Amino acid sequence: MQPGGDPRALPVPGAGSSIAAAWDAPTSFTVDVYLTDGRAHDLELYLVDWDSAGRSERVQISDASSGAVLSTQSVSSFQPGVYLDDKVSGNIVITITDRGPLNAALRGLFLDAAS
Repeated sequence: MQPGGDPRALPVPGAGSSIAAAWDAPTSFTVDVYLTDGRAHDLELYLVDWDSAGRSERVQISDASSGAVLSTQSVSSFQPGVYLDDKVSGNIVITITDRGPLNAALRGLFLDAAS
């Protein structure tokens, strides 16, 4: 968690605390999501530029089997935190790519049970 109980940190259910976790890499990284129930799910990705470095990222969601791009979003000025929403099904690959100046980072990934 960030010092001083930063409200951008995600709450830990039932713990009364929060955490500032991250996936990150110098240029880009992927997250594979395997959904096997054949149903559509709401996907939320949480991005925060913790150190106010002026980060800019591209978030791409692709079909894992065909490689077809399902959605692409560019994000900048996300120091206060931003959620990206999408509806997904099947096996997908999420690619987070740094567009400057430091690194690619993802702070949280959330899936609903099914819609």
